Amino acid sequence: MAAIRRKGVSCIYKMNDFISEYRNLDRTIREEYLRLDLKCLSEVKFDDEHPLSFFTHKLDNIKPINSFHSLKNYTELSFISDDLKYYTALTYLLLPYINDPIKENMTYRQTLEDKRYLSYSNILFQLFYNYWDRIGDLLYCFLETALKERDVYFNKVLQNLNGETKNSKYYKTLNKLYMEKLPDLLRKRKDIVHYSQLASDIYVGTFINYNDTEKLEEAQKTKESFPALFKQHIEYTFIGFELAIKLINEKGTRK
Repeated sequence: MAAIRRKGVSCIYKMNDFISEYRNLDRTIREEYLRLDLKCLSEVKFDDEHPLSFFTHKLDNIKPINSFHSLKNYTELSFISDDLKYYTALTYLLLPYINDPIKENMTYRQTLEDKRYLSYSNILFQLFYNYWDRIGDLLYCFLETALKERDVYFNKVLQNLNGETKNSKYYKTLNKLYMEKLPDLLRKRKDIVHYSQLASDIYVGTFINYNDTEKLEEAQKTKESFPALFKQHIEYTFIGFELAIKLINEKGTRK
């Protein structure tokens, strides 16, 4: 019994150490938010309103045509946005410590920091997809598309809105954002989910292109570009949120 008690006390101490270290990490991440001026949805104002007020104010008088729960839909977007901010800060913190095969005598002895950097990048590509998928769900709740629920994806919703809706300046700007800024990111997410994750892709590519410095430099440049890419795409999520809600407010059916 005494041995069991000692083991239990030891586990408590280890958990206390873990919590302490985790809170230190969290503090470091929050400091990185400030350094980078990273924001999430709940920290941005739209027409001088808090996003939840903006969301409810613009949508309260619009009649849903498909199942819609205001708090759930907003909260889902808000929580995903929080995660985008968190993981993006982590990629910035890890960036200085990732592997660079060219500087490491054409080797790739992957560090823990490099591994986690690529893991968080995988997660971010998926999170951006999730966010835009929820924007598609939101549009589908209020605007006619003739789509079945199983076919509701952001790009399909945009393509299948009726002609009158597509005449809106908000639609045109939202569609332009999609066409010009999102395809590469969403295509990369598809490759990660269905074909190969970033770590294996980069690791194998390093050995395949062992004698091709130009290709190795290009791969490294792409790898190092992820944090700035994610930071920019966070800004696009705010624009998409505002445009989608204003489009619904303009073209949705009044109660």
